[in-house]
Amino acid sequence: MISTRMFLGIVVLFVSVVSSTDYVETTGICQPQDGSYVHLGDFGMTLGQCKSWCDAVPSCTGFHYSNLKGPQHSTWSHRCMAFQASRGCNQQEQQAAVKSYRDRKLDCCLDMSCPNNQYLSGAVGASKYNWICMNTWNSKPSPPFFEYTQDLNLDGVSDRVDVSNNFNTIQGGEMTFAFRATQKSIDRNYERAWDWSGSCGHNRHVFADVYTSLRMTFQVYDLGTVIVDNFWELGVEHVYAFVVSNTHMKVYRDGIEMGALAVNGGISNGVRDNFYIGGSACDRDHAVNGGVNRWHANVNWFRVWTEALTETRIRDLNTLRKTQSPTVQPTALPTVNPTSNPSLNPTSNPSLNPTSNPSLNPTSNPSLNPSSSPTLTPTTNPSKRPTAEDFIVKVKSFHGQPKDILDSSKLQDQPEVDAEFFGFEHKLTPLTRRLLNRVYDVQEQGSGREDNLETEEQLLQLLSETTAKILAVKKNENLPEF
Repeated sequence: MISTRMFLGIVVLFVSVVSSTDYVETTGICQPQDGSYVHLGDFGMTLGQCKSWCDAVPSCTGFHYSNLKGPQHSTWSHRCMAFQASRGCNQQEQQAAVKSYRDRKLDCCLDMSCPNNQYLSGAVGASKYNWICMNTWNSKPSPPFFEYTQDLNLDGVSDRVDVSNNFNTIQGGEMTFAFRATQKSIDRNYERAWDWSGSCGHNRHVFADVYTSLRMTFQVYDLGTVIVDNFWELGVEHVYAFVVSNTHMKVYRDGIEMGALAVNGGISNGVRDNFYIGGSACDRDHAVNGGVNRWHANVNWFRVWTEALTETRIRDLNTLRKTQSPTVQPTALPTVNPTSNPSLNPTSNPSLNPTSNPSLNPTSNPSLNPSSSPTLTPTTNPSKRPTAEDFIVKVKSFHGQPKDILDSSKLQDQPEVDAEFFGFEHKLTPLTRRLLNRVYDVQEQGSGREDNLETEEQLLQLLSETTAKILAVKKNENLPEF
């Protein structure tokens, strides 16, 4: 149930104040369900006044605001409900706020299009006249006041980083110091992780020390000291955080609170113009016993906020990492499906016009001298290499039709050749004698049968001698006979 109480007198205090905090708006009345939500007040303030009020109240982390409502709420035109919470709403909680509007048929609240002060006949039940369109505004986490993101390999002897120029303007108040680091070793007590102070011996030191027993001391002069045993861990990377608020000092490792101390007020105001990471204005030569020692650690990042971070934001630091070597010119449109197993030896001079449809089975031994102008339409069924049976002997002196002399299986279409012999192992015997009779016109000349046989035998003898000569030439020239 939303309270209708208002404190209109407060409005006057914030009329001319402009908010300096960034806020994130979400749809509906959204409340985190982790038990951290605390209602701080219900005010008749404009959006700008509500932001300014929340800025001025340290415990305020957000508010619900509305200037759009049904006729039952005609007594006010603006409404601000401030709250405190450890975090903003997650996705599930945001969806629940949207569903609440839809269930009551108040979809017009999703885009703030409902008619102000009007009866909504399509809404469910009493929502027809007592509806309120109200969104939630959460303060946007502020960036760190200072950050050092270069990798540090502190040897505990000569290495320390002076960042004093970044802290000349800070006087005190609530602060958070955090870093991701690995404790490499601990040679002596009082290794100083960091120290913020005026000068050596000054009573305004804020620092954390490392002991050989793995004890940690977090000390703010004139405020208090938090001591935690087994806080450091050798050889293991952790996120360490140290918080000073107006009510407490707390230390965390990987988002888990390790120690706390109730205090009254934050870091006292004063000039502190020395800030060292991995040392102190009071550290001394490593060979001298006593005093403050430098830190043996690898540091991934070191950040400082001028506010006491909430536990939620402290836990979020566990996911905070920096890019080791970011590219100067990142790809504007990176591939959606990058290669999972890229080549270890990519081509140094890749083709500017690669094949759009490369072969799935490329030749394993391609030609070293490919044709510069290959045929565009190669033969789909090229001829096989000729065999002995395919070898052709052409005889120009024979007249007649080859089909009358040779078996049809031995003939091919050769119009320029009178006769073709494909296999010399075959005995060449005429299939009929009519060809000889017709060519020499034996019967017309009155010659007898014996004369025809004699003429045929002479022709066959001549053909046999010609074939023998051709074979002799091929043997002398080392040519295949068939």
